[in-house]
Parts: sequence; structure tokens; C-alpha cells
Amino acid sequence: MIRRSAIEDVGGFDETLSGDFSGYDDSHLYLKLAERYRFAVVPEVLVGYRLVTGSAADNYRRMIQSYRRATSTFRARYPQHAVSIDLHEKELIQWYCSRALFRRDYGDAAAVLKELFQLDPFFAAYSAAFVMVRPFLMHFRRWRSELPLEFQALDVVEDRS
Repeated sequence: MIRRSAIEDVGGFDETLSGDFSGYDDSHLYLKLAERYRFAVVPEVLVGYRLVTGSAADNYRRMIQSYRRATSTFRARYPQHAVSIDLHEKELIQWYCSRALFRRDYGDAAAVLKELFQLDPFFAAYSAAFVMVRPFLMHFRRWRSELPLEFQALDVVEDRS
């Protein structure tokens, strides 16, 4: 929850991030708010994010450009956080690689991985291994969720006292 007065205090959404660079305009707003206000973490999922193949959020080039544009001001203003901003960018690119593989769009996955390799070869190597294993992990998670409840709780120790 964000007070309207806080959003107005930081100038609201940056309309220049809409259109061709939309996607991270909300993150840009949160960064502006974080400069002036304290945030609290709510330890439960309150919202969901739905992805539709072919939507603007599915266009990795556009979303990465949007991320870079939204964070560039803060990266320059807070160089002590550049490592975190860069890591998030690499994780974002890794996620888009996973998404492309999930869609079986191997050309897109290779292009995303190539971009990541140009940023950080070591992270790209790690990501290549991770994104290859991720579909199997997702299938395992889906399979495990279909098991009867008594088989899902294998890691819970019963109290036999």
C-alpha cells in the first residue's frame, strides 16, 4: 500500500518511461519513493503477475531497455548500489532466457544468453546450466503438487511423543 500523497510527493509516474520503454515505470516510481520513504516487507504473496506470450512484457529486449532506462538515474546517483542493480539486470536476463526455453523459442534463448555473456561470461555460464535444469525443476514441482498430501510433506518430522 502506498499513500497517494507519497506518490504525488515524488512526482508520480514518469510518463517518459511509457510507450516504447514501458515495463519498468512502476519500478522507477518505487525507487523514487525509496529515496524518501521507508518500506516494509509483507511476508506473503499479495499480487500475481500474469504473462501472456506475445505481450509487451514478453519482449525481452524492450523490458531490458526499460529496466536500464528506469534504473540509470539511480545507478548514477547511488554508485554504491551499482553492483546490486547490475546483478538484478543479469538475473532479469537469465529469467528471460528461462522464459524463452519454456516457450521452446531456442533462438530467443540463445540471443538472450549471448547478451548475458557479453555482460558477464561467468554469470552466463552459470545461467546456461541453471536454465537447462529449470524446466526439470518446474516439472518436478508440478508433479509433486499433484501427489497426495502425505507424500508432499516428506521433509516434515512427525512428533511421536
